[in-house]
Amino acid sequence: MATKKFEISKAESVRLLIKTCFENEVTQHAQIACVLANCQHETLNFLYSEEINGRSQAKLLGYRGGIEYFGRGYIHLTHIDNYQKADSKLGLGGKLTRNLDYATNPNIAAKTAVIGMRDGWFTGLGLERWLDGDKGWITGDGLSYYYARQIVNGDFKTTNTAEIAKEWSLKVPSVVNDIDGYSVLSGVSQTL
Repeated sequence: MATKKFEISKAESVRLLIKTCFENEVTQHAQIACVLANCQHETLNFLYSEEINGRSQAKLLGYRGGIEYFGRGYIHLTHIDNYQKADSKLGLGGKLTRNLDYATNPNIAAKTAVIGMRDGWFTGLGLERWLDGDKGWITGDGLSYYYARQIVNGDFKTTNTAEIAKEWSLKVPSVVNDIDGYSVLSGVSQTL
């Protein structure tokens, strides 16, 4: 089966993710940059709503629950327990666990990414653990966007995510026009 793509554009994905951040009290620019960077990395530039070769990856890496629990959504949700957690925390009443492809719905995918990263659903570490304030790191500890990758995967295999986050940290102020939380993006299509 071919890997599914999102049904919305890259610019619409960015707009949706930023709006979802504000709606869920993720308002620090460094944290928004981290969300965007991880989602951009996971989806190959906001393109794929499913992990490439998902079933093969699930088998190779031994995803809990079996091969159907491959990565879906902006954060590429994996493993049966993460699907169950997202379903429960988002109040979906079993809709996600009965239909795993529901994780590719952009609204569900955005909520899963933002709330999951904020609250530490994936590895037990949330955004505030690594990113505090708009500087992008916890000063004095030497922690940076590089370590913030642990929020999603608990590994350091994707150092390019840190570079993407740094780029987003420079763009976020210009793409967020409305401080009150409902983002109106300017020039996003040119920045992607």
